[in-house]
Amino acid sequence: MPDLATLRDRATTRSQQLFYGVLALGFRGTDRQWRHYRAAYGALAAIMAPMVISVHSIVGLDFAGAATVGWHSTQFPPFFVFGALLSGFATVLLLIVPLRGLLKLESFITGRHFDILGKLLLASSLCLAYAYLMEAFTTYYGGDRAEILSFKSKIAGEYAILYWATIAFNVLAPQLMWSQRLRLNQIVVIGVALGVIVGMWLERYGIVVMSLRRTHLPSAWGDYHATIWDWLSLLGSVGLFAAGILLAVRFFPAISMFEMRELVKKSKTSSQER
Repeated sequence: MPDLATLRDRATTRSQQLFYGVLALGFRGTDRQWRHYRAAYGALAAIMAPMVISVHSIVGLDFAGAATVGWHSTQFPPFFVFGALLSGFATVLLLIVPLRGLLKLESFITGRHFDILGKLLLASSLCLAYAYLMEAFTTYYGGDRAEILSFKSKIAGEYAILYWATIAFNVLAPQLMWSQRLRLNQIVVIGVALGVIVGMWLERYGIVVMSLRRTHLPSAWGDYHATIWDWLSLLGSVGLFAAGILLAVRFFPAISMFEMRELVKKSKTSSQER
């Protein structure tokens, strides 16, 4: 709201004033409003992390509660959380690299941010690698013949290339982030992040298609081949997401202005004290 209030006050047309004025919710920067805003800001920040974990773990439980081959596993809730973290960090990196150059944000998005995000991407990739290992272990440890047959089909069957591409993109490629020099190389970062996005899509494709094509009943076996409408739906969803990002950057600040003001103020205060 503080940034929207700033845009409202700096608007040059009546339509912009109304647009940002409605979104600012009457924020005028009074002491009372700042106290309430900071309290709500801290509370929402504290709620955000457990909410992300709960949302994705519930999705994993939805899959684990089914009797479908390959889904009925207790590791699905943390497995989905690891995947969400990995794809989230990759998406952030994939977006901020071009936006940093196009919007001239080099002074605000520095190498330190890439270094930290690269480490987080690496950590989440290692967690996901552990989940992949546990998938193989629990399949053979459980001894369910249908589960074992499905897993063998996944690693050496018709769709084996998709499984190993998933491993390559989600586990092997992020290992480049061990090197700080590579974490600060924007071309490498874009390549790894794009690979992770593709790998996560392949993983979801494998979870749905590979499990449903080989069920407990051989009479229900079948293969799936995407049609042109499936691919167009995928491309349309990607385009819709990209359009939403571009509209958000066009009409709203890409970086929080009030937080940057506070950082500048603290920096000046510390320099004066020195």
